[in-house]
Amino acid sequence: MTPMMMFAIGLALSGVLAGLALGAHLVHHLERREIGGRAQALVAGPGRARSLLLDLAARFDESGPGQRLAGMLEAADLSMRPHEVVALQGFAVFVVMYLNFLFIRLDPFLVFSLAVLGVRWGTRRYLVYRARRRALRFAEQLPEVADTLARGLGAGQTIIQAIGEASARLPQPAAGALRRVYQQLMLGYPLGEALQQLLRLYPSPDLELMATAILVQQRAGGNLAQVLQRLAFTIAERRSMQREIRALTEEPRFSAILVIALPLAFLLLFRALMPGLIDALVTQPLGWIILGFSFSLQLAGFLLIRRITRVEV
Repeated sequence: MTPMMMFAIGLALSGVLAGLALGAHLVHHLERREIGGRAQALVAGPGRARSLLLDLAARFDESGPGQRLAGMLEAADLSMRPHEVVALQGFAVFVVMYLNFLFIRLDPFLVFSLAVLGVRWGTRRYLVYRARRRALRFAEQLPEVADTLARGLGAGQTIIQAIGEASARLPQPAAGALRRVYQQLMLGYPLGEALQQLLRLYPSPDLELMATAILVQQRAGGNLAQVLQRLAFTIAERRSMQREIRALTEEPRFSAILVIALPLAFLLLFRALMPGLIDALVTQPLGWIILGFSFSLQLAGFLLIRRITRVEV
């Protein structure tokens, strides 16, 4: 490795670290200014205007895209605000443009467009992944949740008291989810609305079945404790079968990842060993078409394998 290349790599890493430090400082500064602005508003009254930057951030948070992003952040259990996510996305695009300027030197407009699309897609996939993982952790606890509620009802508690007792005894994330429902019920929310909001944050067929059973028993009467005990046993059996199926399909699902990862790894390897051979693929329109067609085939193979290995129980 030549000294010039080492200098360029060091400069790139320094730029990335400096950008991260600047971004963290900016977010911290904005948070302090917003807290100070709220404190001044409480003391001096609401007539004092906020700064332009915070006002724009608040307007975005209250807009339609901001509300949708806020819902995804809540489902992913992240305490960030929508404008903070957009600011981090802008910084990620800047880092990609900076690295492109140092090493690859492709068309800036093309790199900017791909970076914006990639950052938006990656952010969405990350939030969906966190929300799905959180919902799966809660779904794993559903047999214990149903059993705890059934024991509370069997001891003479109401459904509201049983939910409050379960929220204090169960581990996270079930404790937080049931505590939210309990607080909503104590504030006067209908039981059906509170359970619907719980389903929105933790979508699961088993949770939907449990919520339906609770609402039906509330309206029609019956032994809800016995229903929940049977439901806990049924959900536990389904979870056991799902784990067994997942273990049997582990190898095909890993093959689906290799379908995407191996071609990209070989492309980067050839780019490092024979740069002139690969440059035509990333600098010529025909090369873009070839790369796009290849990536489409890889993505189709990945989705096909995942579809084959997905078994509903």
